[in-house]
Amino acid sequence: MPWAIPVTLLPDESISSWLARAALMQGCDPSALTGTICPGWQAWSLDTDRGIPHKCLRALSEASGIPKSRMEAAALRKDAEKIFGEPPPDSQAWPWILALGSRNRSRRGGLQFCPICLARDTRPYFRRQWRFAWHTGCPQHGISLQDRCGACGAPIEPHRLQAEDRHLALCARCKCDLREADRKPISETALAFQRLADDALNNSTGSFGETSIPTTDWFSTAAFLIAVVRKASRSEASKLAGMVRSLGIQADGGLLQASGLPFELLTVRERQILLDAAFRLIIVGPEELRKAFWTSGITKAALRNIRGALPSPVNAIILSLPDGSRGPRKASTPRSAGPRSKRAVMAAWRRLQRKMWA
Repeated sequence: MPWAIPVTLLPDESISSWLARAALMQGCDPSALTGTICPGWQAWSLDTDRGIPHKCLRALSEASGIPKSRMEAAALRKDAEKIFGEPPPDSQAWPWILALGSRNRSRRGGLQFCPICLARDTRPYFRRQWRFAWHTGCPQHGISLQDRCGACGAPIEPHRLQAEDRHLALCARCKCDLREADRKPISETALAFQRLADDALNNSTGSFGETSIPTTDWFSTAAFLIAVVRKASRSEASKLAGMVRSLGIQADGGLLQASGLPFELLTVRERQILLDAAFRLIIVGPEELRKAFWTSGITKAALRNIRGALPSPVNAIILSLPDGSRGPRKASTPRSAGPRSKRAVMAAWRRLQRKMWA
């Protein structure tokens, strides 16, 4: 049966935002709407922005009057395919897409917002681009995106709003108006990386210095450079940290809080720091980066533990470096019991905090 009040998809609106907004406009909770449209569909324990099951997609199209193709275009799958170069896995996190950290209907993160955008919307809604991990600022208003309620610190969970809340710009936990959140300045360099990444996604190539490389290679290269910065920040006395500093990038232990979390689970502020550094590395291009590695005495062995498939531009740089192998190692002796390092303790504490939020 068609909805009593038609609800169209707004420009760049995410599927989850549209579903939650449609529910409030029909005078019901989001879980009630999805349960009625497609019985048995646990929509809010999954990431609906990644895609909707075909049976439920058909039912939603019939109820809303919106073509299935339009809803599929609003999902994140096609963007993930451009980044991956192939269909993304269904049961794993997607690189460069913010992870929700779902446990039943509770979330640990994954949604961001610009308070000025929400304040200027006739009907507040959440944008698809706010799910991209490289988006940390609003280029229109020049401020940082936010991923927590400024009043209570809760993650943004519009799917947990109730019918009486009437619009999406509220914290589901404390009902604070997200449109009144503090306006924080955005790093111009992180914003410049954001523009580069958007260009790489929307076109078939991205820029690595003066070189154009395919979209998939560009995002893999950016992921590698972020991993280099994270590794360099763990030891400011390392050659890798020296190389990063030689290119004008801060690389000390205070650069990032220790957590060990994937990039897609980091806070806005942490991602801004990493993207700021990655931009400075990606604009120098492959040849200057290779020279910086060589001048600093970086070897293949120093980069061996950086995970992920290496794109051809990065692989060519690494293959040109000296090997650095030390031959077979002696069997390591068990580490004696004793106090752990401050960094290890803080990493464990941050992981525990995320579990507590769940």
